[in-house]
Amino acid sequence: MGGGCANARQRARLAVATDLTSQAETLIRDYLQDGGCPCRFPRFRSVVKRDTGKSLGAPCRGEDQCALIVAFEHHAPYGERKALGPFSEARGDFWQAVCTRCTSQIERSSHEVVAGGWVDYLVIRRTREASELGPPLDHIFRCRPLVPLGPGPHNLASAAKLYPHIDDDEWFTWLRARTP
Repeated sequence: MGGGCANARQRARLAVATDLTSQAETLIRDYLQDGGCPCRFPRFRSVVKRDTGKSLGAPCRGEDQCALIVAFEHHAPYGERKALGPFSEARGDFWQAVCTRCTSQIERSSHEVVAGGWVDYLVIRRTREASELGPPLDHIFRCRPLVPLGPGPHNLASAAKLYPHIDDDEWFTWLRARTP
């Protein structure tokens, strides 16, 4: 029946990190100021679509990525959710929509790697008409550990190089940056 960050099981996990969740919600509200939206920030787009299965050879979950996805789902301005992929209707963690501010295409998905081990994604395809509000991507930072899921060569040493760890405040400052 799907899982994903947005369901009750994952929300219970995030409840432990209420400060992270609260900061993610504040970030989305900051993005919405002055007519902006999260779709127009390349750093945000890169974190929420992070796919460690491709980059590290095995999937890992990050609470920082989940917190941003949940905050986006609850606060970002997007239109009606529609079916995604093989499903005939939108489900809690499988849907597509259009941003009502910038018309970017949004796809929300997740998959269960192992029993109870969900990996979540939010892919935002910014339209050319929507100018960038944030600086270009330099690295994809993280503020929480990546949790390996399922079998596979979880190369966490590579993860440290690909996704350097910084503290929460520094991470949110990095995400919040606007182009001059």
